[in-house]
Amino acid sequence: MILVTGCAGFIGSHLCQALLRQGRKVVGIDNFSPNYDRKLKEENLELLWQHDNFEFLELCLSNCTQLATKNIDLVIHLAATPGVVPSLTNIQHYIDNNISRYNLLLDFMEEQGIRKVIFASSSSVYGNQSLKTYSETLIPAPISPYGFTKQVGEQLNHQYHLVHGFSIINLRLFSVYGNRMRPDLALPKFVDGLLQKQAINLYNNGNDYRDFTHIKDIVIAFLKAIDYIENANSCYETINIGRGIPVKILDVVSCLERITGKKIKRNYTLKRQGEPLYTCSNIERAKELLDYSPTILLEEGLLSYWNWRVADKINV
Repeated sequence: MILVTGCAGFIGSHLCQALLRQGRKVVGIDNFSPNYDRKLKEENLELLWQHDNFEFLELCLSNCTQLATKNIDLVIHLAATPGVVPSLTNIQHYIDNNISRYNLLLDFMEEQGIRKVIFASSSSVYGNQSLKTYSETLIPAPISPYGFTKQVGEQLNHQYHLVHGFSIINLRLFSVYGNRMRPDLALPKFVDGLLQKQAINLYNNGNDYRDFTHIKDIVIAFLKAIDYIENANSCYETINIGRGIPVKILDVVSCLERITGKKIKRNYTLKRQGEPLYTCSNIERAKELLDYSPTILLEEGLLSYWNWRVADKINV
């Protein structure tokens, strides 16, 4: 049985769907943290409850001992308070949720003899680097509390690998987008601006670059990581999961305009503190270890998201 924390969220719900399609048994937990509307997470769960192999518990990691009766073989840890900018003004909350409570989960795993975990890390651990592509050998230098908490999560994992023999895979995810993504992210706000005919904010005048990675490619990476960790006697790996192609935010807006045939009103504004200027993943390690090869082009992914939002909610 696989435990997925944060199963009602964007990535968690997509991943659980894929695992259930494979016929795996999944227990999912989520505490419905109020970072966005609970109703959206409940809609995600409705897609999972129809499967006999899925069990859900509304649970905080501080109460994970309630999972002691479950026959868990592997943990996929997605639960965390997200967001770079919000973390700047609420540091203690991020430390409590993303570090302290994760440590409780690791302690629970040790007590229960569960020795395999796939940890959802983030490109935020890199901060602002001067290189054109970020490899896993770069020394982390986060510029936000959120990125710091992900770096510490990786360090906790390394200690549990060394001391307790855990098998660990840290997946550093780059700018995940797609159907059901969090409404506070840039792409949903751009689409909201289109639908409501209101101006969107383009921070740093839209000149930041992001390595946008479609949720379908992210889910495939997790599935391949599961195969890898299940077949390894012992491992500790840190792997970038991105597309490897940085895209300027202005170009994302232009792509949306081509897809929709609509003009987006723009409000050019200053860079936000904590946001990197540029991200780009070196995915050679992912190709080597996981046979990972992203397939969804940005325009294809944006079209799917637009259709989901305003037309037939078609899933890619």
